[in-house]
Amino acid sequence: MTHGIALFKTVREVMKADALCRQHAIEAIVIPVPEKISNQCGMCLKLPSDRMKLFLELMQQHNIETTLYE
Repeated sequence: MTHGIALFKTVREVMKADALCRQHAIEAIVIPVPEKISNQCGMCLKLPSDRMKLFLELMQQHNIETTLYE
């Protein structure tokens, strides 16, 4: 299974996104941002690529800005 990385501006947004993922059965894991990717808050979500569309819809519904890397 392939995974994507979702970056956020703040730790609070990471935690809110993680909670939304749990509520909608998206298997996300909070991890440190990989060294090759730069980010302001230092934490990100790792999630299955096949759930990215649902993830993006949730983030838009809750006004959470994210940048995805696959």
